[in-house]
Amino acid sequence: RTSPDYYNTIINIFIVFLYLFSFFLIYNPSVFFNFNSIYILTIVSLLIILLTKNSINSFFSNKRLLLFTVFNIFYLIYALFIDISEDSKRWYTFFITYLGVINSYAFVLVFRKVYEYDFDKLIEFLIRLGLIQVTFVILSVLIPEFREWTLSSARDTDLVSISNDFGAIRSFGLSGNYTSGLPMLMRVLSLFSLYLLINIFRCLCLTSA
Repeated sequence: RTSPDYYNTIINIFIVFLYLFSFFLIYNPSVFFNFNSIYILTIVSLLIILLTKNSINSFFSNKRLLLFTVFNIFYLIYALFIDISEDSKRWYTFFITYLGVINSYAFVLVFRKVYEYDFDKLIEFLIRLGLIQVTFVILSVLIPEFREWTLSSARDTDLVSISNDFGAIRSFGLSGNYTSGLPMLMRVLSLFSLYLLINIFRCLCLTSA
């Protein structure tokens, strides 16, 4: 019979893994590898999908999800043949997006094991993930050497000049897309924070009424 301590240990391992996996999936920091980390995440995701009970059966039994996947596979093949002779980067963007879908499915499987289907828990999780990024942002502001390391070690060799030489100092934190994806994501997480704050005030008002 499984002891509570053993069960709690397993859950804590899942939580730590979930934070690491999600941080690399969402922010994709480019200082640790000279290639896109989504390739490693996809291998891990496929293992999660294969090892999770009934995940494959659930996938194939969902006709909408299956139809969406088949459509996107054919569209990806079409994009490859159309764009490969003109601009292979467009096809690569589509390809990375579909790998992100696989990783997102694996995230849902692990998240469900820990938090079940709780939307508020998901919001709280994403906010905490954003707070981890905020910590790296503060470090890069307070420690210029840390910022220089993250920028100079990135796969994008033009990132240093883009961040320093165009009228303003920018690109703080530990991410892979400083100038567009990171700011937009942090704005969304700010809205999630407001959503939780409004819910807290609403609950307080109902309690005091």
